[in-house]
Amino acid sequence: MTQQKTISEFIKDNNILISSKLISENPNNKDWVNANHYKVKLKNGSKSMSIYYSQGYGIKHEPNALSVLDCLRSDAICNDLNFNDFCAEFGYDSDSIKANKIYKACLKNTVKLKKFLDYKFNDFLNCESYF
Repeated sequence: MTQQKTISEFIKDNNILISSKLISENPNNKDWVNANHYKVKLKNGSKSMSIYYSQGYGIKHEPNALSVLDCLRSDAICNDLNFNDFCAEFGYDSDSIKANKIYKACLKNTVKLKKFLDYKFNDFLNCESYF
């Protein structure tokens, strides 16, 4: 039996680096005020992708590649859900403009992630989750 690769191993094997900049708000969820918001850039050789990323005030360190990619993986796994199923899965109100904006941001980030990881995208989805 083959052991499932972890996200940490995937990051190391693919030399994925991260940089982040603290920003005042996440444009994908402006209502989330009790958080630290970042513009994050992931880089892998000549490829890169940028996203907005938020984490609670209790998390004092800047985002790391592991936590960001684990969140992106969760979003990508739900990429096949329609909006109503997405809301049911994550506890959002399906009659919410805010929920629809978050749903669209998840879809957009998954497109970016597919382009960033290219043919390694499915390998990434099969990695063991961090949390």
